Amino acid sequence: MGPPLQHVCGIAIGYCEARAVIIRRDATTNAIGQPSLVASESGARSTPCAVALGGTGECVVGDAALSQAAKNPAATVPRALSCLPHSNDDEGALKARLATHGAGKVEIDGATLQLAKTVWDEDGEETEVTAALSGSDVVAKIFGELRTRVADTLGADAKEVLCCVLAAPSDILADTVSRKALLDAAAQAGLRILQVVDEGDSVASFAAQDDVACDSVVVLDVGGTRAKATSYTRHATGILERAKCQDDASLSGDAFTSCLYVFAATFLRRRQKIDVDTGGARAKRKLRDACARAAKLLANGAAQADVEADALVDGMDARARVTRARFEDLTSDVVAKAQSLVEAVSIGSSPLLIFAGQAARSAPLRAAVVAAVPGAAVAAFGEAAELACVGAARQAALLAFGADPETAAPAERRGKGLAKAFASPRADFCLKQTALPCLEADVSVAAARLAAFPTDKPSAEAALAPLAAAAVAVAAAGAPLPLGSDASVAVAGAGPALAVAVFAGGALVAAVDASALGAATEVLAAVAIAADAALSVAVEADGTRLPEVRVPAAS
Repeated sequence: MGPPLQHVCGIAIGYCEARAVIIRRDATTNAIGQPSLVASESGARSTPCAVALGGTGECVVGDAALSQAAKNPAATVPRALSCLPHSNDDEGALKARLATHGAGKVEIDGATLQLAKTVWDEDGEETEVTAALSGSDVVAKIFGELRTRVADTLGADAKEVLCCVLAAPSDILADTVSRKALLDAAAQAGLRILQVVDEGDSVASFAAQDDVACDSVVVLDVGGTRAKATSYTRHATGILERAKCQDDASLSGDAFTSCLYVFAATFLRRRQKIDVDTGGARAKRKLRDACARAAKLLANGAAQADVEADALVDGMDARARVTRARFEDLTSDVVAKAQSLVEAVSIGSSPLLIFAGQAARSAPLRAAVVAAVPGAAVAAFGEAAELACVGAARQAALLAFGADPETAAPAERRGKGLAKAFASPRADFCLKQTALPCLEADVSVAAARLAAFPTDKPSAEAALAPLAAAAVAVAAAGAPLPLGSDASVAVAGAGPALAVAVFAGGALVAAVDASALGAATEVLAAVAIAADAALSVAVEADGTRLPEVRVPAAS
């Protein structure tokens, strides 16, 4: 038997950036530590999802890949997820998608990317290095980089399988082909994926905590390429149910950058006589990258920022200063779209607003959205850009270590994988539409003797409903499905018939005729609930076990 699992990871991958968060479990006390963000190779809190071909034919990832994008556009993929295949894809669709995400110069052959780069040796000899990569291969490079960084942080063997929960964009997960390609990339990089969740759902998981008071939750996730607003109904038990969802590709970090790019290009042409259009694609790329850096600073609250690009056109350096007030004026139309997006999905009288994504840090955007939703409270769960990743890490810890980690036995490793089922299959955020359904109400059982066993549902409810108050609990609301539990129940009342009742939230859902058990004064009721909420009940007493009774989910 191998050592117990002592750490898990949450990974959030988007079109622009990827992040990893680890959670450790103390080997002595079994206590769970706080989520810890894994820094990139450059020390940043995120890794750009860029892959490029290096001078010797190897692939470089992250900042190193972005730094050479302007020089080597045919050898650089700035956004790895854009390479993943989709259902009903063809070469034209893939080419258009790559062009949209800044990789229009990359050649493709079917579904394979042909990266090419010209290099010169010490003697001035020209050589072309190439690499043929599938979409999964490109994304696997990003996952591999994150896995290496996690191993360095933990001091673990880089070849050890890493157990994690993966948060990804909804458009990737909704398409069966791209979802499979994403999981193939994770497996190729040595990741053991415990669960894949939508980024918005991972963010919403914070609202399932017991100390959060609200009747609904609205998550506005503004990423680099699109924005998505999702509303959830929050039940009294803490369970979240997705209610409405809407996205907008014209609202994104790219949209903020584009507004600043138009301003900077016009400013440079009028004030410095620098026409970026004459500099070609390379000059445009350099200016856009400079605008992206300045937009990020201004969105984070800087009073002003400089758009700077050395040797932009004909060796001339470009510089344009932008104040925050000017930036807010330039992006007012983009902010208005965020307001409309949230208004379209908002439900409930006192919703909890959660802002997620790098671009959601914009103060004007937040103010406009809050003004659009009367009675809303703004959540303060942490850094907006990191919520999806932290939520995924918390989910991974719950899956691997259980809801009560200090007493639950940890999952164990044997060989290269996990030997047994994880300590808990429970979903922290309890979404009805996730892969891990949960009970909406508590389940309890009771037993009583009656003059006659009820023959229909109305008479059963009339005879057995009074038992609900004294019923013995077998499963709490929010418990994971499938589940199996049993309880020893004392038999109340007098009469020749013996009935065992099963309640959910105080309502009768099943009644079992246990009269064949004779004069039993105590029965053992075993309740099993399948993932589709179908119920089965088995009753026994004094060594006699009755046939199992099944109740379909529709009942």
